[in-house]
Amino acid sequence: MLTSRGHVFHIDFGKYLGETENFGSFKRDRTPFILTSDMVDVINCGETKSTPYFQDFVDYCCRAFNVVRNNYALFINLMNLMLKGDVPGLTEEAVKYVCANLWLDHSDSEASVRFTRMIEECMNNRFPKWNFLVHTLAQQRKVKSGRSDICELSFIPKVYSAESDGRISAVKLIGCEKWRIPEKVYMYKIQVDRENIRVPSYIYRSYKEIDEFSECLCLKFPSCKLPILPKDRGLGRTNVRSIAEHRIGYVFGFLNTLFNADDELAHSDLTYTFFHSILRDEQSSNFGRPETGLGRDSDNTYQNQIRGELKLCIEYKKRCLEIFVQHARNLALVSATVPDSYVKCYLRPDINRRSKRKTRIIRRSQNPTYNETLLYPWTWDTLNDKTLEISVWHSDVIRENAFIGGVQLDIKELLSMPNKRISRWFTLGNITTGQSFRLS
Repeated sequence: MLTSRGHVFHIDFGKYLGETENFGSFKRDRTPFILTSDMVDVINCGETKSTPYFQDFVDYCCRAFNVVRNNYALFINLMNLMLKGDVPGLTEEAVKYVCANLWLDHSDSEASVRFTRMIEECMNNRFPKWNFLVHTLAQQRKVKSGRSDICELSFIPKVYSAESDGRISAVKLIGCEKWRIPEKVYMYKIQVDRENIRVPSYIYRSYKEIDEFSECLCLKFPSCKLPILPKDRGLGRTNVRSIAEHRIGYVFGFLNTLFNADDELAHSDLTYTFFHSILRDEQSSNFGRPETGLGRDSDNTYQNQIRGELKLCIEYKKRCLEIFVQHARNLALVSATVPDSYVKCYLRPDINRRSKRKTRIIRRSQNPTYNETLLYPWTWDTLNDKTLEISVWHSDVIRENAFIGGVQLDIKELLSMPNKRISRWFTLGNITTGQSFRLS
């Protein structure tokens, strides 16, 4: 990698030439390139969900790769000229390796689709993260050496006690509320009364945090007989109100058993750390709560605000209409949840629905990246009187899929353009009105 002034700031160590790194007989390079979840977090500026920044990153990667592909002759000739220069790792086999990985038989859109899948493969592979862990083990140990207790809670960095916060006299489970911090989570509201303090405090803990607290108590006090909180089985949807309300009984039983136990357990430092008020508890009136307040959400209806944009590259070449679906951004929530979206295309009129094409589903993202190509190998005359209908939908395994937004494009207008090509962001709207979107 070079700066705009020609300075080298990153060296690949010959991996682009096909060299692999081994630890003994153990192959350390398991992915096409290094892109860990930590790197993705930095690209997304710390957000746990996908942002337009990550979409820009994918676009830059695909554009840069296509620039190299379109100028492959220059790079290959330079490498061939350097073969006699005794450059480490640069051999005829390495040049062939580079050629093979440029996918010269692919179009730019096909290469972008394939490169996007490589990005996803790297993101979903956990091995590079463990590989980095081997390199940074010394630093990790140094950080962990500062922890005095293996049972510290991950969401409260300090340790508190009855002396620092006041002795707890009673604890009452109020109920559960839906928050967004930033993703949807159901928080259990707990009232905490303390001796010699007339005004009670209120804390908000998720089921995951309560379960972590329960596990820490069992590790620190192996002889205690606390009820085991049920775990997620990973089947069906668990982050819904009905499940959260069903868990109230488990949480109540856990808290009741805890404060009926001996003082060593009920009034331990770990217990007081869990019930200590943190920033989100003190700012609960405007921290993470949905705009609908504390009332029950209309989870059984799809009353969505249609908004968002869809980036498309549409081109007619070689007797084929090519629709490259790139990104969507700022998609509306579906029943107050982040959508599992996909894009669907039709060429209207289409009584038999033979023109239906759709992308794969991108889970839990308001800013999804699809990078998929939808093809219509139809003649000019067949397309001339058609309207291209492109819509974004939320996939639901229980209820009917929900319409998020769409656009209608006049194919005749596209075919009349000089290059028969358009690439831009389109604003999503309600396509049931039958209004076409102007391309110009």
